[in-house]
Amino acid sequence: MPTDWSALARRLQDGLGLAVPPIAITFGAPTDRAGFAIGASVPRADVDRLLTFTPALPSDSVFTAVWVDNATLNLTFSNIGTATSVPTDPSGSN
Repeated sequence: MPTDWSALARRLQDGLGLAVPPIAITFGAPTDRAGFAIGASVPRADVDRLLTFTPALPSDSVFTAVWVDNATLNLTFSNIGTATSVPTDPSGSN
């Protein structure tokens, strides 16, 4: 599902950040949560390694990622960011 990151950024900049709901990424089958426990925070580097966003998520965005069950990862944004560069995968695969 394409996301208009700039629209979310405008809502946050206008002081409407609390109105931006978490984005739930739901998989069609249970996962191993990439080794993270349900309720545990997933670091940005791991989210970038596990998921590809289209359009790309701005590299300076700030969010928390938490597994809520075996098939749902919630992203809650506090800053959408404005950078246009895509984070570089340290493995060199992107």
